[in-house]
Amino acid sequence: LEDNPHHAELITEFLDEYLAPVVIHATDTIRAALNLLVRHHYDVILSDGVIHKRPILADAKRLLKAAGGTPVIVITGSGDERTAAELTRLGIAQYLVKTRETLELLPFILRRYGQRLSIGKKYLQKNS
Repeated sequence: LEDNPHHAELITEFLDEYLAPVVIHATDTIRAALNLLVRHHYDVILSDGVIHKRPILADAKRLLKAAGGTPVIVITGSGDERTAAELTRLGIAQYLVKTRETLELLPFILRRYGQRLSIGKKYLQKNS
């Protein structure tokens, strides 16, 4: 969920390069993101901190509900500890500041969530 097409393209290309094979659906509105969440299951959801001048905090509850337990990671251009704390309290998995270093760490962060999900699925299958 990213309203800056250049950032969306950069993140998509970077993830495709380091996590291939990967399927990425990019959208620039909360409404479109909610529609995608109805139709698809995702391992991880990435969101910008502000979508069309509206803080993601304003839509976090709806996004988290639609995500149905899928980890949501917010990546924002400007870090704000108060916002980070509130989003975390609501259930956002991680709050990251957009930097080159964060972009470079993103594949490792996403792999960690993917491994957690895989381990959880294996555990559920084994104990079903």
